Amino acid sequence: SSSSSSPSLPSSSSSSSSSSSSPSIWPAALGGGGDRKDTMQDLWSRGEIAMRVFKHLPSPAIPERDDETEFVVDVGSNDESRRFRFKRSLPQPPLASQPSKLLKVQIPRPLGLVFERDRRNGHLKVAEILPNGNADKQRKLGAFIGSSPGKAVQEGDVLVAFTTTTFEYGTLGLLGAEKPRKARVLFGVPPAKSIGKFWDDITGALRSDQLHGEGEITLILERRMKPYPSSSEGNQE
Repeated sequence: SSSSSSPSLPSSSSSSSSSSSSPSIWPAALGGGGDRKDTMQDLWSRGEIAMRVFKHLPSPAIPERDDETEFVVDVGSNDESRRFRFKRSLPQPPLASQPSKLLKVQIPRPLGLVFERDRRNGHLKVAEILPNGNADKQRKLGAFIGSSPGKAVQEGDVLVAFTTTTFEYGTLGLLGAEKPRKARVLFGVPPAKSIGKFWDDITGALRSDQLHGEGEITLILERRMKPYPSSSEGNQE
């Protein structure tokens, strides 16, 4: 069985961490029709392009690759729908007996999950679903009503990305003349080989959301498929 090489992190942790303003790092404007120039952010806001995300920094998913999976996630201070693309990180056949699949799961906070770093491959995984927590309740409800297993978290799922809460500061906010606005961002978990280096960033983002977030948390997960799935498990969404 796998074990943790880093301290386990209950998602309901309430220890404080400092919140930083959302970055505004975008490439130079793209040439549009006539005198118009559309920035990457403009194209993204209109749903014309998708983004990949490393930590809290988005970058254009150009070109789009066939081996990626796309999800729409609500981000920003007004929960605007944005396209994100992700690539599977677990070994695929023939290097593994079964393929993996990327899933999007939304859970009310606090999650009731414990994350650990897997010593065998370095990935950040769901090590435990706490009894009677929101993730556990969602899983039990799904089993009762017969919904797809892909709509609930399972132990062993690899955490790929998650929404967290930060703050946006306008010009007057930087001068202390107005309050900062809460904003939801998608935090992309760094590659397995780099998780140790960015462990404080990951834990800080999870804790920041527990302290300042509202509503549901969106998780992007990677799950190894079972060898002989039932009809419902074989069509996870």
